[in-house]
Amino acid sequence: MGEIGSGGGSGYPAALDTNSSLEVDSPAAGKTKARADVPNDLAAACVAIETELGTDPAGSLADVKTRLAVSINDDGTIKSTAVSVGAGGFQKLIISRPTAATVDIDADHVELVTAAGATFTATAVNLTADITASGANGLDTGAEANSTWYAVWVIYNGTTTASLLSVSTTIGAITFPSGYTYGKLVGFARNDGSGDLIDFSQWGDTAWWKARQSIASGLNQTSYTTQDISGEVPSASGLVREVLFSGIDSAAAEILSLSDDGVNAKAIFGVQNTGATVGGINEIQDTNSGGAATFVPINGDNIYFKTASAASVELFARAFKLNI
Repeated sequence: MGEIGSGGGSGYPAALDTNSSLEVDSPAAGKTKARADVPNDLAAACVAIETELGTDPAGSLADVKTRLAVSINDDGTIKSTAVSVGAGGFQKLIISRPTAATVDIDADHVELVTAAGATFTATAVNLTADITASGANGLDTGAEANSTWYAVWVIYNGTTTASLLSVSTTIGAITFPSGYTYGKLVGFARNDGSGDLIDFSQWGDTAWWKARQSIASGLNQTSYTTQDISGEVPSASGLVREVLFSGIDSAAAEILSLSDDGVNAKAIFGVQNTGATVGGINEIQDTNSGGAATFVPINGDNIYFKTASAASVELFARAFKLNI
């Protein structure tokens, strides 16, 4: 503890200072001679306070009180929005496409980060991004483009949580609306050749197309051959872990092998020419090596495939898992 005016400087922050010996007008009002120790100790106390607070304690907000109010209630309890779920994490994330122009994002928690690594957890997330709008809850920059993948982001500006669609997949590359610095990529949406978002649903890190997406047809190579899949899954992002494929043969039953390295099969399953239609018993995969429909790792924008005979197979993407 330090006594202001004792010449001992300040005891703060280890202890609170006192001022038990007050200055008085002496010998008369307006003629007081202050002890040098008083202003010196007060200066030491000011420096101690500044040192304890550090530089720019208000951050990007108007003052320290406003910054504290982001995470602390008036009664001193911690706001639920300040409870961390882990950097980059989320809980009960559901993304869907309610209309051809909008994407809906719902979650209990989404952990957002800044380019500098600061974090904020948004709770009770319920947002809608409109591809025809600009800025928060719309496109980050430019106009809607056909045949384009859009990353779905949740963003935050210190007060408001919003959604954002962007062709960029990193926090440093997206164009934030004014005031927004926090973000989290939570999924992807595909705008088709007609300018309509393709219908899908995503639970957690797994997205399912409402209708299977045709990758290529007429496939008949009997040795492993690469096939680009970047139009049906957001593989160019580098964030796709695995894809659920299906197929149909134009004439007869066929065996299809899929691989991520062109050497070792990751899935081998039957492809039917009947029953593989939507709603059919073999709609996704017929008898396969794993006993159940199999997600397959990919190689960049490609998957390797081969058929058992010179058949004519159409390959589809049904779902994909993201590494987010």
